[in-house]
Amino acid sequence: MSERKPQIPKPPVPAPNQIELPSGEDQVDFAKSLERLRQTYLQTALLETLKSLDMDRLDKELAQYVAPSRRAELAGLALRAEIVYALPYVLESRPQLLAYYRLLLGHSGKAFYEKGAGAKYFESMETRNAIAPEQAVALPALSQALITQAALLVDGIGVAKISKELMDDLTLLTLGTQLRGGANTQRGVKAMAEVRQLVTEIVAPAIQKETERVMTLKNAAGGPSSSL
Repeated sequence: MSERKPQIPKPPVPAPNQIELPSGEDQVDFAKSLERLRQTYLQTALLETLKSLDMDRLDKELAQYVAPSRRAELAGLALRAEIVYALPYVLESRPQLLAYYRLLLGHSGKAFYEKGAGAKYFESMETRNAIAPEQAVALPALSQALITQAALLVDGIGVAKISKELMDDLTLLTLGTQLRGGANTQRGVKAMAEVRQLVTEIVAPAIQKETERVMTLKNAAGGPSSSL
């Protein structure tokens, strides 16, 4: 039986002389945007909107759209059901709040409006905070679809864990990812603009025609022009 050779410990990795961390610029931008977004279509905006609504009409819609057992679950936690369930009256009163329910369910704008069957029809409610007459007519179907998915969310999390704070946290988790993607897109657009500017400076004498998307260059050898 062969004897095991003792393992020689590896030398420690030398400590760096200087530590450089990624910039926190995106987080600063997120913080600046957050308060505006809270007042626009996050939970703060929802709660402010609920204060201004007719409670009798709101309760009537709750009874129409949300099952008694579902209402009782949230009432037992001293929560308004609208924190979770989207009602036509709420969405009609402040169309931008469609974004709150979208974020609560974990959907980016792209996923919700481009992949969700029929959801594209309502996108302007979020982007313009306005509702067209034909959209108002279709609100019951939208509300029912959102309520169905919200009930699955409640079941998945567990009723005992539902709270205003958790619902707010879930919307922020989705929003953070969305803002991060937006920041990356903006950086990409900026980088492309810088590259285009550099190319333009290099080939300026050869430019025959230039539009926002296409740059036509003359061929120095007398051949046909080429486009970038």
